[in-house]
Amino acid sequence: MFDYIIIGAGSAGCVMANRLSKNYSDKVLLLEAGEKDSNPIIKIPAGVAILFSHEKLNWRYWTEPEPGLKNRKIYWPRGKVLGGSSSIHGMIHMRGHAEDYNDWQKLGAEGWGWDDVFPYFKQIENFQNDSKDKKMGYRGSNGEMIVRNVRPLTILADDFIEAAVASGIPRNNDFNGVTHEGTGIGQVNVTHSNRRVSCAKAFLDPVKNQSNLEIETRAFVKRILFEGQKACGVEYENADGSIIEATCAKEVILCGGSVNSPQLLQLSGIGAADHLTPLGIDMVHNLPGVGENLQDHTYTPLKYRAKKGVRTLNGSLRPWKYPVHMIRWLLTGGGPMSLNTSDAYAFVASSPDEERPDLQISIRSSCFSYDEERNPIVDDYEGFSFNIFHIRPKSVGTIKITSPDAKVYPSIRANYLSDEADYDARALLSGILWTRKILANNPIASRVENEVSPGEKMTDENELIAYIRETVEPVYHPVGTCKMGTDKMSVVDPRLRVHGIEGLRVVDASVMPKVTAGNTNIPTVMIAAKAADMILEDNK
Repeated sequence: MFDYIIIGAGSAGCVMANRLSKNYSDKVLLLEAGEKDSNPIIKIPAGVAILFSHEKLNWRYWTEPEPGLKNRKIYWPRGKVLGGSSSIHGMIHMRGHAEDYNDWQKLGAEGWGWDDVFPYFKQIENFQNDSKDKKMGYRGSNGEMIVRNVRPLTILADDFIEAAVASGIPRNNDFNGVTHEGTGIGQVNVTHSNRRVSCAKAFLDPVKNQSNLEIETRAFVKRILFEGQKACGVEYENADGSIIEATCAKEVILCGGSVNSPQLLQLSGIGAADHLTPLGIDMVHNLPGVGENLQDHTYTPLKYRAKKGVRTLNGSLRPWKYPVHMIRWLLTGGGPMSLNTSDAYAFVASSPDEERPDLQISIRSSCFSYDEERNPIVDDYEGFSFNIFHIRPKSVGTIKITSPDAKVYPSIRANYLSDEADYDARALLSGILWTRKILANNPIASRVENEVSPGEKMTDENELIAYIRETVEPVYHPVGTCKMGTDKMSVVDPRLRVHGIEGLRVVDASVMPKVTAGNTNIPTVMIAAKAADMILEDNK
């Protein structure tokens, strides 16, 4: 018997375990289907290239064929380890635009406007750099998540920023400060010695030895248990294959993420009756919004060959050089092993009709392709690349189980670039034009030999949109599949309680009514920190 059972030790689950276990009178059980975070690759920033397709630490999902992407099946990495995706992702720290959260409130998430969530963004972060925004009280200094500015390894990031300013984009020295728009250096969750700060490292490590917190890895939750309409526990398979039932006195808190949370609700009899009943699942509550409203960011890549004499990282990222790079990283924290996924950004609007930026253009001092197993292969020339992210998509998809067997992966239909007005594809087209406009300015223009893909000769809009559909990939920011609100398609109320069920909440990215304009890990951490206060308040 526990007071709280937390399902999933991803970003949100680690925060929940931290906050709830600090009340020593409560006994907390944290269940994680994946492994412990003891693999040393997790600590290495550049290790993301290996973790991206790691067989043990990654769920390795695939979507169904995507009609908007020429029926390609799209790979979806998700962390299967303590820390969840925060243990395998690109470590980017991004709050998003303040108006994103005011939009949530307008959509029925009362109490989740910017003024409500801002204190939690400050609470969770420990910002290491000085900035005007920090002095204005816009940044936190005492939280668990270490945040620092990216330290680029080449001159290309600074060159990009100068060229973006020359193209009319204002300079922004802190995307997590007062203003979200503009161009500047990114921020990441790494220590001073360039070690990854996952949510397991930040939130779970400080409390993992407390006597009132039990953490079990390789614990695969098969279903939530109910007494009538009240959640009372979980059934899970432990590491040796035994089936265990654990019960709780207060709440079951589902932190499985945007794939596993709707999947487990459906497996447990909460979802659309016309979907679950034919699968032979006993209904607990008919809630048609479960698994709907799936949203994700997409990006399309542009690659450039550098002029002779311009140093990129492609020449350094060769397997025979890795031992030397590893020694350097271990001794100094520097070198290519400290590589972040992106160095600098420009947040711009795809058209004058957009009230705020809907494009995030990032530069990498390298360029690569993927093999069939989704392993990144560095291109064999000195080059660099840009990723054009569309961060306000109109397309929505679904996640639905196809079997009552919990180990059968659900069907993922992201419906990328499928909106009727073709808004998403045309926004990415605008991003290509924006990037080329930036690249026409010095100093970055002086570094370019030629555009490798799609190639400067490709200027026809229809050809460029075809290129987009052939090359678009997700940014792995799925949200929204258990959205909060009060309409008939919402799954949780603004206090994240599952509609129609007692003692059950969902706390993770799946509750976002709308995806935020930027990377989604830190908004997820914020959600969990705010939810913890709600849970403690409701269970006084």
